[in-house]
Amino acid sequence: MEREIKALTEAGGIIPDNLRRPGTDEQETSEHALEAEKWMKFIREVISSGYTSRMGLLYHWYSGGVRTEEFTIKSRLDIPISEASPDLFMEMEQDRLYQFCLA
Repeated sequence: MEREIKALTEAGGIIPDNLRRPGTDEQETSEHALEAEKWMKFIREVISSGYTSRMGLLYHWYSGGVRTEEFTIKSRLDIPISEASPDLFMEMEQDRLYQFCLA
């Protein structure tokens, strides 16, 4: 998808909304930080509940249908929940599976 966006930009075309990534202006960055904090809190609560000792989160930017788009998971990264931070959520790499777990 990165190539598609670059090609559209270089050609002077308008990037369709389904290919457009959120900007990084100050308000959006603040909103993303709040969302990251919510996700971190949710994952900590689930793991601390005792119902499971692991929880995975996959970040993927869809350009097609959720049920029809194919993509390859790069790899899995195991993260102890004690090391999870909002910054980690803000810097997640696309198509990588993040598995949060107890230490």
